[in-house]
Amino acid sequence: MDGSEGFEDAIATTNLLPGPASTQLAIYCGLAACEERSAPLSAARCFIVPGSAHLGVGLAVFLANPPPIGSLARRPAPGRRCPR
Repeated sequence: MDGSEGFEDAIATTNLLPGPASTQLAIYCGLAACEERSAPLSAARCFIVPGSAHLGVGLAVFLANPPPIGSLARRPAPGRRCPR
């Protein structure tokens, strides 16, 4: 598979496979650009590691300023309706 036709075939194939398509496409791009053995390593370096880093930063920001859970869990008094 080469060129845009190969990439289109890869997109069609990832739509048939279970799991996150973006990771599967990253592995395909690593396979297309590198050797067969280094495709998963390339995908991890270029997709999984940056995604994990962004998730970690977002988690750190959230944990530094957590929302007030009590106000989110409060229920209306009996007989009152929730605002829409």
